[in-house]
Amino acid sequence: MGAINILKRGGDYGDVYKLFEGASIIAGQTLISDAVPLAARSNFGIWYKATSIIGGADVRLLYDQGPTSELGEFIIPDGATDIEASFGAQTNGITVQYVGLEASGTLQITGESIILCAPALTVVETFDLNDYPTLDAIIAAIDALADWTCTLHADADGDENSLQLKDIAATACKASAVTFVMCLPKSKNLAISPMRFLRIRAIGNTGTPADTLIWVYVFVQ
Repeated sequence: MGAINILKRGGDYGDVYKLFEGASIIAGQTLISDAVPLAARSNFGIWYKATSIIGGADVRLLYDQGPTSELGEFIIPDGATDIEASFGAQTNGITVQYVGLEASGTLQITGESIILCAPALTVVETFDLNDYPTLDAIIAAIDALADWTCTLHADADGDENSLQLKDIAATACKASAVTFVMCLPKSKNLAISPMRFLRIRAIGNTGTPADTLIWVYVFVQ
């Protein structure tokens, strides 16, 4: 921790610092990124995402600054607010139900695929989400099947990336429709008061599931 990734004069427009990339974090744990040299730049964008299969992630995100790269020089600025007090909440995406004659029907989301089974463990259809890049596209494909219904949840717009659907084990969806959720990334502008170096801190809140992973990118504006 504390090593510096040097970029000329604080970076050129469009340069990206990948500070956390699929980093594991648990409740009570603090992750501190490498230091970003600010130099001639003070305006940055920050892109971040948290995922968990167990439940909704719950991560606090903030920053500290230092006049040098020495670890003891970094402080959280007076009056600074969190980038996020809690992020990683899930958003409802698609609602699916099996309405056929088999005794059961399940849907599984794994990696980049949706797997439909009827009855359970008998695969009837596999969709590669790369071929159905939006929620609207995968909804149309599933709903076109004779024994399945699929609708867009009111919380979603339909143009979200289908790859943001959260991985989930085979889930029974015959007795009632089941809503499957997304783990959506967020972004903000980050204006830094004059200082030479910036770090990002991620803290696992009390509700952070044990399998939480985070991504945080800072890009030069």
